Amino acid sequence: AIKESIDPSQGRDVIAVASILPLLIGGFFERVRAGNTVPGKTASSAGALTTTEADAQLQFRFWCHAIVPTVTKLFSIYADSTVRDDRLVLSLLVSIADTLKQVLDHDAYLPSYNDPDEEHLLFLDCLTKGLQLFIRKDKNV
Repeated sequence: AIKESIDPSQGRDVIAVASILPLLIGGFFERVRAGNTVPGKTASSAGALTTTEADAQLQFRFWCHAIVPTVTKLFSIYADSTVRDDRLVLSLLVSIADTLKQVLDHDAYLPSYNDPDEEHLLFLDCLTKGLQLFIRKDKNV
C-alpha cells in the first residue's frame, strides 16, 4: 500500500489554505447577507441584516463544498498513524472550528430550515462523529 507522506512544502501549503478558508467562507457569507439589504438604506437604518432560508441553504452548501477537502485531509491523517504533523492537524482543526462558528453566526443551518432528505443534518452528523473519533484516537496516542 502506498502511504501518503507530507513533505514540508506540502504541509505549509495545506496550513496556508486552512488559514485562508475561514476568511473565504466569512466573506461569502457576508456577501450573501449583504445582498438582502434594501438599496439606499444603510445597515443601521435597515436594522439587523438577516439571512433568508434560501440564502442560508446556499451558504451551507458552499460551506460543505469548501470544507470537504479540509476534513478529508484531517481524516486521512487519522487513518495513517505514521503521518504526524501537529501544526498541520491544529491548523485543520482550527479551520473547521472557525468555519463552523461562522455557520452558526450566520444562521446557515437551523434545524427548522427545510431539509427534506436531511442531507445537511447528515453532513453535520458525519463531521461530528468523525471529529469525535479523531479526538479519541489523538488522546490515545
